[in-house]
Amino acid sequence: MDVEVANMAAKLRVRGLKLPNAIVVSTAILSDSVLITKDRGIRYEGLEILTPEEFVEKYLM
Repeated sequence: MDVEVANMAAKLRVRGLKLPNAIVVSTAILSDSVLITKDRGIRYEGLEILTPEEFVEKYLM
């Protein structure tokens, strides 16, 4: 983890995300990646979040 991810994760923690989720979301945002998770409670505007099944259907089928 670098300082940029840590700073963004800290901001997300203030908004209520648990620390592990804040780190994962921050990493996905900063790397412009799709977040693949089974945790349907994770939401962040502008971040594409898919379940593993949705990812397979969208990108691998």
